[in-house]
Amino acid sequence: MADVPSPLADFIVSEIRRARGASGMTQESFGRAAGFSASHVSAVESGTRALTMDFIRGADRAFNNDGLFGRLVVKLGAPSWFLPWLDAERGARQLRLFEPLLIPGLLQTENYARVVMRLNDLMSATEVDQQVSARMSRHKILTGDAPPQVVAVLDESTLRRAGDEHSGIMAEQIAHLITVAELPHVHIHVIPAGAGLHIGLSGPFALARAGDGAWVGHLENQLGGIVVDNEDGLHTLQTRWENVRNEALPRRQSNELMKEVHSHHGPHQRHLAQVPAQRIVRGQLRRGRRQFARRHRCTGQQGPCRPGPDLRSGGLAGVHRPARRATVTAATGFAPNQGAAIGNVTDHCGSPSTC
Repeated sequence: MADVPSPLADFIVSEIRRARGASGMTQESFGRAAGFSASHVSAVESGTRALTMDFIRGADRAFNNDGLFGRLVVKLGAPSWFLPWLDAERGARQLRLFEPLLIPGLLQTENYARVVMRLNDLMSATEVDQQVSARMSRHKILTGDAPPQVVAVLDESTLRRAGDEHSGIMAEQIAHLITVAELPHVHIHVIPAGAGLHIGLSGPFALARAGDGAWVGHLENQLGGIVVDNEDGLHTLQTRWENVRNEALPRRQSNELMKEVHSHHGPHQRHLAQVPAQRIVRGQLRRGRRQFARRHRCTGQQGPCRPGPDLRSGGLAGVHRPARRATVTAATGFAPNQGAAIGNVTDHCGSPSTC
């Protein structure tokens, strides 16, 4: 029995109560027609019991309204294909979430969720607000009295996928992940970019384990979602889960990676590729010169270098200074004369990483 997320549930319950009063039905008579006890009806109407799709279908039968309330739920709230998974998610003792493209809905911030929803240009602003509100209401299971154990595996690209326009929102989202990961029952693992190709790139999936030990899987695609409850399908998803989990970093290292990526996002941060090429070149040259000056004293551009105490003052004798303006080559990102300067430093220092 899938629960209807609030605030949609509040709206549907109020409409059912209004229709019951207009038809002159008591809670007892309505319950008989809908297939529920009077105490159950009272608990739903007072908000002490969750509104379920079974109750909504019962209300439609009692009012003989051709499934009006059921259609309202599908139109205004979570799509019908998602309701069975919501039921499994809310009753789960364990959740396994894998996402190679986006942050899982259960871990999204409101701003991030809104940006993702707006990518669908067929949704109106009202529909976006309703979907975001429904998604945020799912977060209650993380802080409830008996929260499930949640293990999420994300591809590193999910943390870096943000343009200049949304960099601040991505920073907020990663900060939220770091905070949520501090909960003892939430584990977030990241597959580093260096892992290369892996089986998880085929698509996202989720697994939920109920209190009775039964597992349910869920797959999403461009048209909707599929609940997986057959033995073969679950075996495949559990095998895929083990594969992606093995590719991911341990919990502590994943947290450090999230912090590192977070430092590159924000309203004043820009991706390296968005910075003008000559600024990159000049910055790299300045860093190379400073590091070179701290370690070496050059007697000539092509001559040997040796340590010297006089370089504490920052002298740069013998370091070739290329012209300020240069054409950046597409292949290397450096102009020919700038590359020569870097090459000179490299020759003296042994490798670029030690300069």
